[in-house]
Amino acid sequence: MSDTDWDDLDRLTKAYADRRAVLAGRLTALEQALEAVKRQHLKDVKRHVALTAECELDLRNAIDAAPALFDKPKTRILHGIKIGYRKGVGGLDWDDDADVVAKIEKYFDDLEEAERYLIVKKKPSAEALEALDASTLKKFGVVVVETGEQVIVKAVESDVEKLVKLLLKGAMDDQTDDAA
Repeated sequence: MSDTDWDDLDRLTKAYADRRAVLAGRLTALEQALEAVKRQHLKDVKRHVALTAECELDLRNAIDAAPALFDKPKTRILHGIKIGYRKGVGGLDWDDDADVVAKIEKYFDDLEEAERYLIVKKKPSAEALEALDASTLKKFGVVVVETGEQVIVKAVESDVEKLVKLLLKGAMDDQTDDAA
């Protein structure tokens, strides 16, 4: 029998919750500081994006106005920038995958015919696999994760909590590596 009692667990859980709260506060402060820095520089960055786009348009227009300069060779590198002409590769483009998929499926009555024009992603169904016995799962290369009682220490997660969890997991992994 262990010497641990509910008072010990209460004290340790409170210490852990308090530590997590302090860490979450520090991370929130960091995120706020980063947002402030972004806001401070965003206007200037947007201005430079616009100026750069304007310079690119001027360069494209100048190249388009002088195709004879690129008879041979078709491209040149000036100041680390490749300019000139190349053969277009063509291709297809659309805005919304789900919309195009729906239209293809509507157009083709036969699902197999529609799937010729779609990428159908297959992946194992954990829900269906749970019905199989361990030996069959082993044949498929599926491992049954421990199902017995396990110690749990888990906070209800906000975005900050998820970051705290990730940082704590890294710290725990480092301690485990140091102990080994």
